[in-house]
Amino acid sequence: MVATRRSANLIHYLLDISGRKIENHEELANHCVGFFTELLGNGSNPLTQDDITRIQAISTFSCDNEMRDMLVAEITDEEIKSEFFNMPRNKSPGPDGYSPEFFTYTWSVIGEDVLKAVIEFFLSGQLLKQWNNTAITLIPKKPNADKITDFRPISCCNVLYKVISKILARRLEHLLTLWISPSQSAFVKGRLLSENVLLATELVQGFGQKNISRRGVLKVDLRKAFDSVSWDFILHVLLAANIPQTYVNWIKQCLTTTSFSININGSLCGFFRGANGLRQGDPLSPSLFVIALELFTRLLEKKFDDGSIGYHPKAKDMKISSLAFADDLMIFYDGKISSLHGINSNLNDFQALSGLAMNREKSGIYTAGLGPQESIGTMSFGFLNGSFPFRYLGLPLLHPLLDLRPLAKRFLRCKVANGKTASYWYDHWNNLGPLIEHVGSSGPQLMGIPDSALVEDAIGHSGWLLPSAHTRNSTLVSLRDVLLETQIPAVSLGPDTYHWYINGSSSTVFLSKQTWEELRPISIVKSWAKVVWYKGHIPKFAFTFWVTHLDRLPVRSRLAAWGINTPTTCCTCNREIETRDNLFLHCDYSSQILSIVLSRLGQPRLNFTDWSDLIVWLSSSSGSQSLTLKRLTVQVTIFSIWKERNNRLHNMVSTSHLVIFNQIDRSIRDSILARINRRKFRNLLSRWFTYE
Repeated sequence: MVATRRSANLIHYLLDISGRKIENHEELANHCVGFFTELLGNGSNPLTQDDITRIQAISTFSCDNEMRDMLVAEITDEEIKSEFFNMPRNKSPGPDGYSPEFFTYTWSVIGEDVLKAVIEFFLSGQLLKQWNNTAITLIPKKPNADKITDFRPISCCNVLYKVISKILARRLEHLLTLWISPSQSAFVKGRLLSENVLLATELVQGFGQKNISRRGVLKVDLRKAFDSVSWDFILHVLLAANIPQTYVNWIKQCLTTTSFSININGSLCGFFRGANGLRQGDPLSPSLFVIALELFTRLLEKKFDDGSIGYHPKAKDMKISSLAFADDLMIFYDGKISSLHGINSNLNDFQALSGLAMNREKSGIYTAGLGPQESIGTMSFGFLNGSFPFRYLGLPLLHPLLDLRPLAKRFLRCKVANGKTASYWYDHWNNLGPLIEHVGSSGPQLMGIPDSALVEDAIGHSGWLLPSAHTRNSTLVSLRDVLLETQIPAVSLGPDTYHWYINGSSSTVFLSKQTWEELRPISIVKSWAKVVWYKGHIPKFAFTFWVTHLDRLPVRSRLAAWGINTPTTCCTCNREIETRDNLFLHCDYSSQILSIVLSRLGQPRLNFTDWSDLIVWLSSSSGSQSLTLKRLTVQVTIFSIWKERNNRLHNMVSTSHLVIFNQIDRSIRDSILARINRRKFRNLLSRWFTYE
C-alpha cells in the first residue's frame, strides 16, 4: 500500500505558467522551490498603528487572569513526555529524519536530555532554528495533477518542534470555545462539520421557488488560505485578546523561525526562510487560523449591526451572518446590491489586515427573489453566478424539492374540448395514451403532423387528419379507429381540462402525497419500525440502534467471519466472544449500565435472553411507563456502549460504567429539553427524575 501511494504521488512532470512541460529533476526542483519561495518567503507589509488600533477595537474576547495563568503555567516533565508518547507512530519524519518511534524507543537513553532541551525553549523563549526546519511534501489534490497549484503542501516538521507546538496548541484550545463564535465549527472541541451542513441546508431551502423574498448566499473561496496569513496580524490579534506577552513570544518563535525545503520524489530540494503563512502539518496552525478568521466574523457582524448589510430572511432572528469551516466560508445576506457591496468591502478590508485574499474566479454567488436588473447588478462584482445544487464541505448542500410531475405524467389525463392547449403527440387525451408512445418517434413524419402540434392542429376541413385507410401499419390502423370514434374539438365546448387519476380518484389539483405513494415501491411495514423511528427520535441514536437491530455493526465475531485476522473476545469484558447480544445485553460491563438505566425507568432488573426480547419490551406499553422515554433511553444506552467499545479498541481508553451512565443521563436530559414543547416530551423530564 505504501509503495502504491508513493508511486501515485510521484511527480513525473509539471507544466509551468506558459504550458511548457518540465521533466528534468533539476528543473522540477527549481520550479517548485521558486513557487513556494514566492508564496511563503515573501512577507506581507507590516501593520500600521491604525491597523493595530482597529484590531483592538474589533476584538471582543479578552483573557481573564485564570486563562492567562493557564497559558504560561510551568511546563512539567510529565507534560512533555506525554506528548512524545502520544504521537502517532506512523507519521513521516521531518528534515532531521527522526520519527516519534526513535524518541519513544530510546527514551531511557535520551529522555533526560530531550526534556531539558524542550524546557530550555520555554524558559529562554528562544527556539533553535534547526528544530524548525520543515520539509514540504506535495500531495496531489486530484488524479493526474500536472501543475504546481494542483498539489497541497503538507509540512513535515521535526518531532522536537512538534512537541513544543502541541503543548502550546493544547493550552490554546481551552480558550477556543469561549473565543470563537458559533459560526465557526472547525478545530473547536465539541463542534461538528455536520452542524454547518445542516444549518446551511436550512438557510438555502426554497431558493428555487417562485415568488420568494429576496435573499442571497456568497460562497467564498480564500486563495491559499493557510499559506497567506500574515504573522504580524496573528500576533496582534493574540495581544488584542489579552494573551500574555510570554505566550505570544513563544508563538512568535514558532512562526518566525521557520525554514523550508521541498520534497521532490524523495529528495529535499532548495532552502529558504519563511515570511508568512501557517504550515499545514503544524499542530498550532488550526487554532491560529480559526482565531484569524474570527476577526473577519467580527468585522462582518459590525456591518450587519450598523445596517450596511441586511440579514438573510431566515437568519434574521438568530442573527446568522456567516458559516465557516476552516477556509470554507459562506455569507448569508438579504440579496440587495448594497449588502453585497458591504460584504465585498469587508472582504477587502480583511485582506488588507490579514493577507487572506478572496479568489473571485472560484467564489460563487447564489440568489433568489431578485429582479432582472438586480441580477445583472450582482454580476458586476466579479463573482461566479452559481446555481443549485452545489457542494459545500464535500456534500451536496441543497437537494431540490423533488418534482414528481414528470414521473407522474402517466396519471395525467386531458379532457379535450377546444383542443387549444392539449399536445397532440405528448398529452394523454385519448384511449391510446400519449400518441408519441403509441406510434413511435417517427409518428410526426408518418402522419405529417408536426411534433409540436396541438390537438386543434390535427383537424382539417372535413374532420380529423387521419392515416390512410389503406395503411398496413397496425399502430396507424388502431390510431385511425380511435380518432374516428373521438369527438372533434370545437370552440363552443370550452377550454381543455386536465385531471390527475390516482387510485381510482380524479382531481384537478396535483396531489404530491398520493402520487408519491403510488410511485414509490412499497414494502411490508416492519413490526419493529416504531421502536427505532418513533416520533421525536434523535437521528444519531436511532441510526445506531437501527444498524444494531439489523446486526450490521462490525463486532469482532462478524469481522472474523469475514476472514479478518482479529481477536474475537469482547472489548469490554475480555471474556466472551463479541457478538451483538453479548456486547449490549450479556457482557458484565453492559449489564451494569443496563441495571442502572432500568432502575431509573422504575423497572426491576430484566434479563433479556436475546435481542428480540429487548424489542418486545420496547414495543409493549405497561402501566405508567412512557414508550417514548423507554425507546429514547435504550437507544442512547446502545449508542454509548458502542462508543465506549470503540474507544477501548481504537484509543486504548476505558471509562467506568458510572461515568458512562452520567453521559447517558446528560444526553437524555438534553434530548428531552430540546423537544420539551412536543406533546410526547412534555412530562418526560419529571418521569426521568422520578426514580433518581
